[in-house]
Amino acid sequence: MAAFRPDAVITWDPWDVHPDHRATHQAVLSALKLCRIPKLVGEAHRKPVRFYHYPRRELARPWVYVDTTPTQEVAEAVFQFYREFYRWPFTLEEFRARRRLQGLEAGVRFAEAFQTDTPPAWPGLP
Repeated sequence: MAAFRPDAVITWDPWDVHPDHRATHQAVLSALKLCRIPKLVGEAHRKPVRFYHYPRRELARPWVYVDTTPTQEVAEAVFQFYREFYRWPFTLEEFRARRRLQGLEAGVRFAEAFQTDTPPAWPGLP
């Protein structure tokens, strides 16, 4: 983390139902804390880092959309791999429909949604 110096991180939310997802969130948070300590990493990364997580409708948090239209084919191939590996009951058509719906919400053809604790700052504000 210290070498990469991220402005944003996408991870699981700390209230996810899967324990390994919650542990991943905690590991990312710990890594970001440790990369701020110069004695451990040399040049510390002290800029604020925004956390994003996969959305859950029951959480009253702002949604942020990423236009995935240019990479939709790759996303579908990855989905197919995971679908076969984990034997997911979801179809490729359902995956596309969800990305299309999120695209409609975002004003693009395909999108992926994330949530954050706080809304992003408006680019034109001082």
